Amino acid sequence: MTFKLREGVKWHDGKPFTSSDVAYSALAIWKPLQNLGRLVFANLEAIDTPDDLTAIFRFSKPTPLQLIRNALPVVSSVVPRHIYEGTEIATNPANVKLIGTGPFKFTEYKPGEYYRLTKNEDYWAKGEPRLDEVIFRVLPDRAGAAAALEAEEIQLAAFSAVPLTDLDRISKENGLKVISKGYEGLTYQLVVEINHRRKELADLKVRQAIAHAIDRKFVVDTVFLGYAAASTGPIPKNAPEFYDAKVPTYAFDTAKANALLDEAGYKKGADGKRFKLKLRAAPISTRPSSSAITCVRHWPSSASMRNW
Repeated sequence: MTFKLREGVKWHDGKPFTSSDVAYSALAIWKPLQNLGRLVFANLEAIDTPDDLTAIFRFSKPTPLQLIRNALPVVSSVVPRHIYEGTEIATNPANVKLIGTGPFKFTEYKPGEYYRLTKNEDYWAKGEPRLDEVIFRVLPDRAGAAAALEAEEIQLAAFSAVPLTDLDRISKENGLKVISKGYEGLTYQLVVEINHRRKELADLKVRQAIAHAIDRKFVVDTVFLGYAAASTGPIPKNAPEFYDAKVPTYAFDTAKANALLDEAGYKKGADGKRFKLKLRAAPISTRPSSSAITCVRHWPSSASMRNW
């Protein structure tokens, strides 16, 4: 798999960004140190760098391009080889004083308060960025984001920094806009995974009964306040290569669910129970959230963000 790098890209310290950085990052960090990287790049054997702008990934076995494409945003942070090679990667000072290639340079960090990024004058895209600086405020809780937006202390709250319960209120505030489109691919999904080795769950009718017993509309409307959508399975609609709208769906129907369990031979006992299952909840926050909602002020304050 051959990757061609963009010409004229420099690290924030002025050194050129090359295929050597890509090769080092993949073989020294992504594959051996990152959980997802260990799986995605398990069969990566070598990376050839015939020139500064070409990185050829060589795998011992066929590896799906789609898998790598989906994983790259998570595992593919390329680091400057000249800063990391020969050091203890986990304790390298560059981990907290970042050196990247992006439009903004890491300038200042005040613990518990803010991160300050300033314009990269050597950025490869001419005329960009159009801001002199960006300040990322550290807020103690998500509710504080809504208050900060309303007070014009911040201009942008991305990826559901604002609780869903506050969205309706702030969307009516003059100059504020709530955006729920454009980042659907970054939302998390709630999926029920079933252990087929369990006798009851190995029965198709039992699994269908469970599907009929889930009130998806209630979850969407009440838990996520409408900022969600039910899918036909674990494949989201925004992955057209794999999504199939024709997959059978199961309407919320408790009578049908009970009938299917009867047909499967699991009659209600004297206590009204048919059998017991153990449900292991996902180890994530239980507060309703969606990672795809952004709140933005139409006209940022000139004191905080210049040259908009």
